Amino acid sequence: MKQMILVSGRSAGGMVRRVKPSFEIVCCVDSFVTGPLCEISDFDRFTDTRRAYWQTIPMDLSWFGPKPEFSIWDAILPPMTQRIRGVDRFEIWVGSDVQDTTFSIFAILYLADNGVDPSQVFLRHFHSENGHGLGVLNEEELRSAGRVQSVDVEEVDRLKTVWAVMCAFTQGRDAPPVPALGALEAKMLGILKRRWPNPESGLTNIQRYLLEVAPTERKKAAYFVGHAMGCAMDHGDVVGDAVLFEELKKMAHPDVGEPLFEIFGSGHYMRRTEAVLTPAGRAIQAQLV
Repeated sequence: MKQMILVSGRSAGGMVRRVKPSFEIVCCVDSFVTGPLCEISDFDRFTDTRRAYWQTIPMDLSWFGPKPEFSIWDAILPPMTQRIRGVDRFEIWVGSDVQDTTFSIFAILYLADNGVDPSQVFLRHFHSENGHGLGVLNEEELRSAGRVQSVDVEEVDRLKTVWAVMCAFTQGRDAPPVPALGALEAKMLGILKRRWPNPESGLTNIQRYLLEVAPTERKKAAYFVGHAMGCAMDHGDVVGDAVLFEELKKMAHPDVGEPLFEIFGSGHYMRRTEAVLTPAGRAIQAQLV
C-alpha cells in the first residue's frame, strides 16, 4: 500500500522522514498565515496569487551568493497533482500552532479538489501544551501515535467555509462567523483577523510584535526581528523572519504617515540593515507596554 504524509515545513519533513522512512513525505513551506489567499478550487489563480506575494518579500540568501531567480512556491512546493495519483492513504501531520492548522485546511481542500476520496485522508494531530508546530517537536514526540481524525465529506464542506472566511480576512473584507469551530480553528481565525490594522491603533499584530519589544537604541534589523519572534509573538502564532523584516521596513517608509522606525544600511538584508525607533515609534511603544 502506497502511503503519503503531508507536512508544513522542511524541519517537520526531515523529522517525519526519520520516523516514517517507508512513507513518501511531501513538505509545504508556503505560510498561509500571511499574505493574500483565494479559493483553492481555482488552483492556477491560487498559485499565481501566492507566487506574486512571495516575490514581493526579499529573501536574505546572501550567504548563497547571488539571489536565485525563484519564489518560495516555485522552489519548495512543486505541483502535487502527479504525485498524489496512485496513493492509497494520505496522512496530514500537524502540531498545535496556527500555521499547521491553516496548512491542514489547505491540504484537505487541495486533495478534495484533486479528486481524492475523503475516506483516504487522515489528520494526525500532535498536541503541544505550548502551541508548538510539528517542526519543533522531537523524534520521541513524533513516535507517539498522535490523535488521528478521519476526514469525511461534511468536514470538507465545513472547511471550505472556514477557508472562505480566511480569504475574506486576508483581503480586508468582513466575514460571517463559522459555526462549530474547534478551539484551534477559532484561535487561528482570531490571529488571522488581527493581521489587518486594528481600528483603534491602526496596527496589525505583526507591527505590534515589533513595536512592543523594540530596543530604544539603534541595532541591527535582525535583532528587532529575532526579539519580536522570541519575546512578543502569541503562542501558536508563526510567521517567518522575512515577513517581519518587510513589516519593519514598511513602518519606516514615509508613505505610512509618520514613520515609526528609521532604517540605515542596505535595506535588503536584515543583517546588513540597522533600525531605531523614531520619537513617534517610542510614543506608541509606551502606550503598548
